[in-house]
Amino acid sequence: MASERKANSALEYHRDELFKNSNLAYLAVVSVLDDDGEPTDDFIIEAGVYNLEQQKEAENKLQAEGRREEEFVPPRLPVPSEGKIKTLTGEYVAVEIKESEGFAAQSSRERIRPANGGSSVMNYRYHSAGTLGGAIKIKGQPGLFFISNWHVLTGGSGRNGDSIIQPGRADGGRYPQDKIALLYWSKLSPEMDAAIAKADEGKVAGGTRCFGKIKGIEKAEVGMNVKKCGRTTELTTGIIKSINASVRVSGYPDGTQLFNNQILTTNMSQGGDSGSVVCNASNNKAIGLLFAGDGKTQTIVNHINKILGSKLEPFVVKHADGSKEKMPEIEFEKFAPKE
Repeated sequence: MASERKANSALEYHRDELFKNSNLAYLAVVSVLDDDGEPTDDFIIEAGVYNLEQQKEAENKLQAEGRREEEFVPPRLPVPSEGKIKTLTGEYVAVEIKESEGFAAQSSRERIRPANGGSSVMNYRYHSAGTLGGAIKIKGQPGLFFISNWHVLTGGSGRNGDSIIQPGRADGGRYPQDKIALLYWSKLSPEMDAAIAKADEGKVAGGTRCFGKIKGIEKAEVGMNVKKCGRTTELTTGIIKSINASVRVSGYPDGTQLFNNQILTTNMSQGGDSGSVVCNASNNKAIGLLFAGDGKTQTIVNHINKILGSKLEPFVVKHADGSKEKMPEIEFEKFAPKE
């Protein structure tokens, strides 16, 4: 077995090469469980493949011909050295292969005023629905804002200033009568699928409709019991399996996206729950932003401290029509209390 640090190092060293394998859905550093189902200090890498038979065929070919196929995920990975110049050591991290349904970007559904965490929202341009995660305060800016996903509030053709409606059009929302906010900031990168909207006065309240206040943020930990309030499945709970997962996620305008350093939980979502804030079940502190899942066994979550834990510097995004737009600097203040 290996320590968490060595398992993380091995995943990051081998990740790019392994994801040349089109059969690979995700890689995640996970803790080995003891006989009581509790996480231990030993870690392995879990590898999800779309087709287990394809993995077995590649393994058989390797055994028969001594030639490794690109579709083959090895049962163990060598750990790299810790210096600036990486060499492979004699230590290995075990790899557990599982079959995966694959992940897709994932939407309560009625009109509610003021809307709060768990409510249906969407950019007015799209006939769909996602989830309002939670109301936040931004330093130096008056009023309330709220957080959700890029693919909920921005999507392929959205841009700053777009109207956000509640509920989303898939749930009967209409523009302009159901407008509650304007898109303020968004980012789609290998670490996050996130967006922030500026709420119209009186249209959004703090907290969630399922469990009240969100009481700040903290780091996710393997084995943590977590919960979320979402548009589709409302209040659900799960357990964190990994805090360092690399995952292929379908459903984006440019096709499948690879996300790194993600939180992997047991299943706690369905389509439309995207944008939900995931909290530590014991203290209501936010640990992540839900954005994808396979709908059966696992859910994928951005680390909230990557989004709101430090000052978000300005950057330029390129829109589908070729135009460019500068995103403003953001410094998170706190989640707004339930009103």
